[in-house]
Amino acid sequence: MDALDGRIARLIKGTSLERVAENVDKLLTLTIDLSCDYVESLLGPKLAETGDIKVASKIFKLMLQNKCTDRPLAFEAAKIINQNSPDFAISKFLASRASKEDDRRNAIEYYNQAISLTEDATKKAEIYLKLAILDQKEGLKSTARSNCRKALSADPSMSEAHILIGNLYLSSFEECKQGEFKTVDYAIYIAAYNAYKRAGDYQNMKKTEAYFPTIENIFTDEYEEGQTIKLGCWINESIVLKRRPEN
Repeated sequence: MDALDGRIARLIKGTSLERVAENVDKLLTLTIDLSCDYVESLLGPKLAETGDIKVASKIFKLMLQNKCTDRPLAFEAAKIINQNSPDFAISKFLASRASKEDDRRNAIEYYNQAISLTEDATKKAEIYLKLAILDQKEGLKSTARSNCRKALSADPSMSEAHILIGNLYLSSFEECKQGEFKTVDYAIYIAAYNAYKRAGDYQNMKKTEAYFPTIENIFTDEYEEGQTIKLGCWINESIVLKRRPEN
């Protein structure tokens, strides 16, 4: 493999030697039981010594094949690959690992890098949604909604982004209620309902409409059904008043 790599380095990509190298890699995995432990003991020290991207690439490929990318060596190999040859899939992998380890700063950095490495709208939307989930965990609701909207701008069919917005609204009742007019306070549930409706999430729509203001609330607070009102707090959104369905 060292000999082939040396020859390939002096040739253009797609040559017959490069295809030979790919076949040698395949034969290697078929001939030798390259378990994750074996890869770590065989190639781990070499990677630590040299930091060679070729070694890192082989380690990551073998660990991917053996489904053990949760190991620290896979993470180290991916970082070396990313430093030398940034790639969307690798950046996404690094971000996911950082997120699992509650390393918010690096997760955001790698997710933003992944966005910059693709022109695929669906992939961009997927990453924006992951950023929104990170924000939600930190209680950064406005920022989470902003990333959801970026996801929807990239891919309007991403229903998960609408659902997350609905969840953000639903979790904000205690935070955003004013305690003066029940109609206005319960209208927060209408905002959540509207988000679920955009997602086609009928189960959450049904649950949420049970908390709409009643017709008595609307009448007592001197509003009208169908009237547009503006919600305050971080939601800062206009909604059309709907009454709670009668049982």
